[in-house]
Amino acid sequence: MNKYARSLEVPQRLIQLHPRTPGNAGNFSALPPAVVLGVIAAFEGFVEEFLAISLHARGYGLAQIAKRVTINNPTVADFQKKADNEFPGIGRTVAGSSSLQVWNIPGVAGRPSTDVISTRIR
Repeated sequence: MNKYARSLEVPQRLIQLHPRTPGNAGNFSALPPAVVLGVIAAFEGFVEEFLAISLHARGYGLAQIAKRVTINNPTVADFQKKADNEFPGIGRTVAGSSSLQVWNIPGVAGRPSTDVISTRIR
């Protein structure tokens, strides 16, 4: 887990550079896309390695793992589906999973706020 936390250091430092003032971001307008791409890359790495290690522990070969782990820009829902397909019954095992606080997408004149989504596997 430490390597994924380290990979999130760059997006965290980019967030600290942003002035967080309302209106036009000016020279700082490239920061939000860079933060999103950094977070997506870290999450994709986590999902792929989690699945690869789990499949290896179940006795799958390298070719089988490579075929099953290929996933691009996964969302939490994609990860849930993939984990449920590969490990039937995982929903019952992870029944007590916690919620996750995320930023919602504001409307045209709105300001961003946070929402809480459930990470419970269905």
